[in-house]
Amino acid sequence: MIEIDISKYNLEGKGIKQIAFLLYQTKNDSKLVNQLVSRFSLEKLIKTKNNGLISNLLIYFISINDFERIDEIVKLGNVYGFNMMKRDYLNLAKYFYSIDKDISIKYFNQIFSMVSTSTESIILSKDVDFLIKNKMVDFLSLILGLFIESSVNSYPIVDGNERALKLKTIDFAIIYSIKDYVENILGTNTVKQLNQFVENQNKNFDAIIDGGNILHARSGLICTNSLVDLKNLIELAKKEIDNPLLVIHRRHLKTCPTIISCLNKMKVSYYLTPYNMNDDIFILWFFLHFNSIPYIISNDKFRDHIFKLETSKKNMIIDYNFSQFNNVLHQQTLKYNLVQFSIDKKPSYSRCIQQVNKQIYVPHSSGKFIELTF
Repeated sequence: MIEIDISKYNLEGKGIKQIAFLLYQTKNDSKLVNQLVSRFSLEKLIKTKNNGLISNLLIYFISINDFERIDEIVKLGNVYGFNMMKRDYLNLAKYFYSIDKDISIKYFNQIFSMVSTSTESIILSKDVDFLIKNKMVDFLSLILGLFIESSVNSYPIVDGNERALKLKTIDFAIIYSIKDYVENILGTNTVKQLNQFVENQNKNFDAIIDGGNILHARSGLICTNSLVDLKNLIELAKKEIDNPLLVIHRRHLKTCPTIISCLNKMKVSYYLTPYNMNDDIFILWFFLHFNSIPYIISNDKFRDHIFKLETSKKNMIIDYNFSQFNNVLHQQTLKYNLVQFSIDKKPSYSRCIQQVNKQIYVPHSSGKFIELTF
């Protein structure tokens, strides 16, 4: 037990932070906790809404299995509008896991109701490690499809090619949210033109070719080989992926005046993007529009638009969903090599949490998968 004079501490201004740090520093010493509760009352401590203070109190009462105090903290938090941290929900889920699974699941699911631009509202690798290390394996079935890696080595590590893993696509709810953002940028008239184009084509596309990226691939400049590069990659895409759509900016017609006749001879579908607009946003629109979730052939990472999406997502989508979209976009983007004239192989499965029968597979930091049975 640690002897500390708490008479000099109060619940105003810096005093609250000092108490929170004191709890952390003393590792939630039982005598200190009892002194604080006795002097201020648990209700007044919770009423401070200080994350560090409340988290430490919760950890302490969980450690001594004081159900009444745990329940009181949760109820008082609701009364005073205190929003718990992700770590609090994880600790509560762990505590109730062997007591009442339904309550445990309820607290775990609270994490997904957190809307914020902070990455702390996303399930992170350390959180998946937490579930695995605490043998809460069946909870991993609640986050199937999540692109994330774990570094836990206490379970079998297997090769994904040797298991019946699947390729993850994007949930329709996520598609609609992000497509709405993209269409707001494009504007009503442009969206009408795009929909009319798709209707006239009357088919899905298996790949979207980033024409501008390929034309500028050699030192960032269009040269005599640029059009040849584009033609060769179109033919390669038709052979290895099937039915591509070329997206290319209208300004390239001036630099490569024969490009349209070449495309027509190749019988490839193409969409000319207008002046004063970035063709990347059109590629994203086509990517989101087709149910097939086509591949994108590009060496671009779409950083500009991903950044704009990320900074605006607070008003449109939770971090968890945005992360899913970003990972599927990365998965479906196939890089090309002009030296070897090759395109990356299509992935046969996704590096996300998956379930096959009674086995859960979690991507491992080694590039393989952790195999867990529940």
